[in-house]
This record gives sequence, C-alpha cells and structure tokens, in this order.
Amino acid sequence: MLWPGDILRVYGVAYIIASYLALSRNRILFAWAFGVFSVFLVAVFTIDFGTNWDFETLEYANLWTVRGGLLNLFYNGFRAALPWLGMMFLGIWIGRCDLKSSRVRLTFFAAGIALWMVAESISFGLLSAVEASVTAAEMEDMVAILGTDSLPPMPLFLCSAGGLAIALIMLCTDLGERLSAGTTRWLANPGQLAFTWYIAHIFVVIGGGVATGFRGDVSVAGAWIVSGMFFLLMCIISVWYRSYQKSSPLEWVMRKLAG
Repeated sequence: MLWPGDILRVYGVAYIIASYLALSRNRILFAWAFGVFSVFLVAVFTIDFGTNWDFETLEYANLWTVRGGLLNLFYNGFRAALPWLGMMFLGIWIGRCDLKSSRVRLTFFAAGIALWMVAESISFGLLSAVEASVTAAEMEDMVAILGTDSLPPMPLFLCSAGGLAIALIMLCTDLGERLSAGTTRWLANPGQLAFTWYIAHIFVVIGGGVATGFRGDVSVAGAWIVSGMFFLLMCIISVWYRSYQKSSPLEWVMRKLAG
C-alpha cells in the first residue's frame, strides 16, 4: 500500500515455481525461460498492456480487485511474473556454472557487455530509422516495442538489462574473490539480512521521504547521497547484528512460519 512498485509478490510466485524446477536439467530451464518470454510476447499483442495504468502518474487502478490484482501480478505490474520468471530460470543456470573460475567469469562478463551493447544499439538504430516517418502517438508505441525501458519489458529491454546484470554479477563475484575476508563480511552480512532490509528501506527511506515531503522531487545527487548513507548504515547494523544473532528478524519469522 505504501510502495506500488513492490516485487515481493512476484518473488513469492517465482520461488514456488522455482522449487519445482531448481534441480531440473539445463535444457528444461531454457525451455521454461523461452516459454515464459514467448507467452509474454503473445500476451502483449493480445491484451492491452496499458490496462489499469495511468502512465502519466504511474498509478495502477483496480489493484485490489481479483482481476486487477492477478493482471498486475502476472502481466503488467511494475515487475510481473511474466516475463521475469524467465530471467530467474536463466539466473539459476548461471548459478550452476563454475564462477570461481576467472575464465568463466570473464567469458560471462564479455558476453553480458556484448549483449547489452548490441541490444541498445539495435534499439537506437530502429527507433532512429522510424522516427521521421511516424506520428508522435505512433512513436510512443514504437518506443514501447523497440525501446529498452522496463514498461513493458520487451525483448530488447530483456537483452539489455539481462546482459548488464550478468556483467555486474560477474564484477561483484570477481571482487568477492579478491577482497579480504573482513571486507567481504561487511558486504555479505547485509545480503544475509536481505528480506529485513528490503522491508526496512521501504518504510525508512521511502516512507521517510513521503513523511518529510521529499516525494518525487529529490535530485539525482540527493538520491545518491541518501542511498549511500542508508547503505553504510545498513552495513554497520548488519555486521553488529550478525555478531550476536544468526538469523535476522524477518528471516527468522519466515523460517518459523515455514516450519
């Protein structure tokens, strides 16, 4: 209710499905990923992606109805199960690879950068080619289909974002292999409290911004400063908390409920 861009619902659906596929062979994962992407593409051209949306204000109507809620969750939310499940299946496959090998990391990094650059170049070239021959309204449709924005998450966006994500994951993995144990502890502990910090950043950072009137009018530099301060605070609290407790608060609650 506070943050309409919430992705925890999508994670919930993803984890349920992943629990049945996590041990599947690679070709099964690829088949599911291709199937998810294909179903989404078919849906885009048969179901109006703008249903319930006001893209001027980024507000989604009818979210609390059954039809609107399911549509938002599986198809046209800020992040929806389609096509993001496909990205998760590819992520499972990447996680199976030998990322301790510097050669494997370099290969993935180079492939990710290449995929990102090719997707962005194709998008730019196609949009530039059609810009002069279409109306402003038609150009908006072209941008939605051929652009690399996340709404809707079309193939060129998935290639661009996926390639960049792979490259960044490889950079972080490589960094983790090179840093000292004490340094990696400062970075690993916040990750081990990820669910708690996700909820906290909604209420502390976003909620605090709403409460103090800084909603939507913070400069890019201001956003970086606030994010950096929150990240540093998160690291300090996480290292302190993990020195006393094994499980973080909300992760502990989830384990109890699941048990």
